[in-house]
Amino acid sequence: MIALVLVQLLGLAGPRAPAAISLVSAISFALPVLAWSVRQVLDAEPDEQVHLSTLAVGGPVREVVAGLSFDAALARFVDAANALRAAYYADRFPGMEFATLDVRMGKRYAAIWSGTCIYTFVDTLTGDILKPKTWKGPELKNPRGNVFDTGCISAVTAHGTASLR
Repeated sequence: MIALVLVQLLGLAGPRAPAAISLVSAISFALPVLAWSVRQVLDAEPDEQVHLSTLAVGGPVREVVAGLSFDAALARFVDAANALRAAYYADRFPGMEFATLDVRMGKRYAAIWSGTCIYTFVDTLTGDILKPKTWKGPELKNPRGNVFDTGCISAVTAHGTASLR
């Protein structure tokens, strides 16, 4: 059907029509197959290449362009927040134990907990770092940062999500 429409649009009617129809039919079948196979090759990026691409992006540009997945960005953010908290407690309260951050995935938001206290929320669709409104959900009006940004750790303090003031 698509082949007939293309033949009519291209003006390939007359005695050459059967050959043109078969050519257009072959192209219309082969093009999606070739596009699918090329996508499979291009999507298979080795971990080393992802790491190099992430390093090459640099600056405030979101690293999702370089192939950083949400899970990897969230893990990097939680590791950086744990390191920030470790430095804070080592400086102010040497020898005191503190709870490391724990991620609990929800339907839309990843809740990051410090022991029994909510630390922050992260939107799983956009990567936005959100201040908790209650222990159940975030304040949606003012995202504090994004886990895909290289400077995402500035969105939190040792105690939780940073205030806007």
